[in-house]
Amino acid sequence: MSRSPLNQANMQELLHYLMYSQTALQLYPNQKDWDLLIPIYFGNRDGPFDRTELSTIAVQVKNTKQKNHMPPGKESTDLFGMKSPPIIHLLLDLGRKENSVTYRVERVSRKPNVHCIHATGANASTFGCLKSGERLEVACAELFQEIIQRSETKFEKAIGEVFS
Repeated sequence: MSRSPLNQANMQELLHYLMYSQTALQLYPNQKDWDLLIPIYFGNRDGPFDRTELSTIAVQVKNTKQKNHMPPGKESTDLFGMKSPPIIHLLLDLGRKENSVTYRVERVSRKPNVHCIHATGANASTFGCLKSGERLEVACAELFQEIIQRSETKFEKAIGEVFS
């Protein structure tokens, strides 16, 4: 887990390290827009390594009943500089009852394109891979329900402590 907010000065070095070590990075708590960075390489696999061809799959996981919005803020895309390859932003809105997957590309002059994927819900209607077996879908549904209930219980407990 990172111990400090991200910054543009070290982003390419960070992505290079993550790619080299074949890891993802859980971000600093309350990092704006993203919770997890997974490095991706757009360069030629057979040629010399070019760190300017590194980018990221940036994941944000939300477990709330309110709808969350995309795309990431300007401050977040600025971290990658003007010449970065595309960024893939995946927003998982797990606490919502409706199910949908939307996709759009944010194009901003002199910034990397951001491919935004917003997955709402937490079942096989949203995540087709869960349809591969009924047991998998049932197990995941039970897991997501437990996570949502624990989240609500923690919130209710916190509110009770504030108002008691």
